Amino acid sequence: MITHVLQWATNNSAGIQAIAALIASFVGLAGFGVLCKYALDTRTIARATDFQGKDNVLPFLALNLVAVRQGQHLSCDEWRLENQGFGPAINVKYRMFDVPLPKQKLSIMQGTESAVCDTTTQEGIRFSNNMRTNRDFIVEYESIAGESLRSAFRLMEVTQVSVCFENLSRKR
Repeated sequence: MITHVLQWATNNSAGIQAIAALIASFVGLAGFGVLCKYALDTRTIARATDFQGKDNVLPFLALNLVAVRQGQHLSCDEWRLENQGFGPAINVKYRMFDVPLPKQKLSIMQGTESAVCDTTTQEGIRFSNNMRTNRDFIVEYESIAGESLRSAFRLMEVTQVSVCFENLSRKR
């Protein structure tokens, strides 16, 4: 049997070369597939590393109703935005429900608050009434890493505000 195979191989060297070329092609295609998978995994890791760095400076704004005191007396309540995240919220923009022009604050640093409105003013009364009708109060801002963010606030109960946080930069 071995002698027949050796005799066939010496007489059909072109056939053996064709089989070898076919096997080499399959091995090359398999290697290319593994290389593509490796490149995809490397891209995924690179993106995760990039997001991890940006997440270290990601602000998160919360809306609070705060009692303001002057001395020992309660003077009013204020709606305030508080940055509970890990970096400054910059280019903060929001609209007071029915007012077409947005208000803008340059930044709200980590761990600090910024007043939106006093509940005893006309603007504050309208704001509180709009919050009670389950309309969203939308605030858009950026992180120092260039991420565009949005927080939408809705009053659920008298003392409970829900927030829907979106990272607009990563929705693409």
